[in-house]
Amino acid sequence: MQKHYKIALAGVIIMIVIMIVGKILVRNVKNSTDKNPYELNLDTLGKIPEKYQCYKEVNKIKIDFSCPHGIAFDTGDNIWVSGDSLLLKLNNSGKEISRVYTRSIGFCIAIDKDNKIFIGAENHIEIYSPSGNLLNKWQNIGDSSVITSIALKPDMAYIADAHNNFIYQFGMDGIILNKIGTKDTSDEITRFIIPSYYFDVAVDAEGFLWAANTGMHIMVKFDETGKPQSHWGKASASLDGFCGCCNPSHFAILRDGSFITAEKGIVRVKKYNKNGEFLCALAGSDKFAKNSKGLDIAVDSKQKIYILEPQAKLIHVFQN
Repeated sequence: MQKHYKIALAGVIIMIVIMIVGKILVRNVKNSTDKNPYELNLDTLGKIPEKYQCYKEVNKIKIDFSCPHGIAFDTGDNIWVSGDSLLLKLNNSGKEISRVYTRSIGFCIAIDKDNKIFIGAENHIEIYSPSGNLLNKWQNIGDSSVITSIALKPDMAYIADAHNNFIYQFGMDGIILNKIGTKDTSDEITRFIIPSYYFDVAVDAEGFLWAANTGMHIMVKFDETGKPQSHWGKASASLDGFCGCCNPSHFAILRDGSFITAEKGIVRVKKYNKNGEFLCALAGSDKFAKNSKGLDIAVDSKQKIYILEPQAKLIHVFQN
């Protein structure tokens, strides 16, 4: 009998201890500003440790533009911004020079060596002179197409279609020469997986095409025929990788072949060498507005980096 009593008493004591500890834990959780202790903090992940920073922000240009989309430079180092059925021309320090009105919204922009301005007008290309004259309008590549990037060579243009997941190779007469990409699910390199409307392309100094296969978190290099040559990149929240559903959203290639990449979600702008090895970071999420995305990138003749932040209507200028 006495043995059973001691067991019962011990059980009561254990229950009391559990209740007290439980109340303490609940109180501590409530005192932690009601935040989920396991919540993924994107702002923390987006902050760049000082030891990895290699560029300084030397200017911040506010633009009078209700909905900017793309940024590019002409041969005179003037800045051009597209969007809103408008092309805004600024000098290198950000002073407005002129405004050119276009027939369509320019969701992306590229400028050739003759300063002809190419804009991606949803499903077709329009070409303008610097004074605003429409020089040409290329064929519609598909009613459902969404053109998100243009890369130019002297005799051809590469047009990225983020809806149909192809890159179209055009001659300068506006005729489609080739279609790069495949629907073959066994091909993990040239089957472009584009979960959102961010699909960037660029041509390097040697004339090779590079494309961001965002759903695969890789950068892919192609020759002129559309044959893949190499690729690099990995999915990772670490600083040397690309995080989220689909990154990098935008990129630019410097004269020495190195890459400047921009990510959305965890907003980061980083630099990789020509082989895809991480070098350093230009900026993290603390440099941009909350939930900023679509950071387009352009490079001037002095290799300064210009980053268009559409939501804030700002151009950030970085120099190393």
